[in-house]
Amino acid sequence: MINQPLLSCRFILRKNKARNGFAPIRLHFTINSLSSEISTKLKCPIDIWDLHSARAKGSSKSSNIINAQLDDFRIKFIQHYNLLCSGTQEVDIPLVKATFNKAIVKPSLILTLDEYIETIKAKNGKGGAKATAAKYSYLKDKLSGFLKNKYNVKEMEFAKCNHGFVSRFEVYLKSKHELGHNTAMKYIQMLKAIGSFAVKMNYIASNPFAMFKCSKEQVNREALTDLELETIISKEIQIVRLQEVRDLFVFCCYTGFAYADVSKLNRDNLQTGIDGRLWVMTERTKTKIP
Repeated sequence: MINQPLLSCRFILRKNKARNGFAPIRLHFTINSLSSEISTKLKCPIDIWDLHSARAKGSSKSSNIINAQLDDFRIKFIQHYNLLCSGTQEVDIPLVKATFNKAIVKPSLILTLDEYIETIKAKNGKGGAKATAAKYSYLKDKLSGFLKNKYNVKEMEFAKCNHGFVSRFEVYLKSKHELGHNTAMKYIQMLKAIGSFAVKMNYIASNPFAMFKCSKEQVNREALTDLELETIISKEIQIVRLQEVRDLFVFCCYTGFAYADVSKLNRDNLQTGIDGRLWVMTERTKTKIP
């Protein structure tokens, strides 16, 4: 065993490499007064990075996830460094970088999904972000159950995810949760989006779910007849909550509004038109079209 060189390390945010408000995090380390950097393959929103502590500031879930990943990276780097120092080879910066890059932290599925959900929530409810985040939270519940049921684990590295993983997840959704084909495909489409997000964040080189082709079964949706709609309108309902649900449904039928559009209406949307009558003035949540 050789004498162990003195090591110090600190995370830095490369703001000059920022894209879409996210900047890469690098580990700056020094061995016996000589310094270098390595990529952590992690990114952080510029506005939540604390220069003094070299961590994400605040106690939000997004900050906690980033800091947990940084702690894990630092531990693995120091463990790898100590392992090199326990051998007979002289330890220097080129050796540390060359060997650690081969043993770098493996990105995982659930942790990336958590980060994606927090990224959606950061949109502050704009563009249906709240509803979209809820859908991905449902996906997380299904994935967590699948990992426990099929692999008896809580997490899965992307390196272990492949076409067979998605195929087994499809079977799990249809058998365990008794989901229809189209609903199962929607969950898998979201899973593929997580893979694309991981590629965008430079966690992985390619999307392991990209080759899975999502199919769709045609479903015949019959429109209500005038008589059926009138039956719903004239139905005597004793429960006030259900009366309101019925009224909203009928309103959607006559206006063509989606539920997402109706749910955000308020009195400010009632405006007088050029004909002197009250009109509902709003825009589609999904398309922003008036």
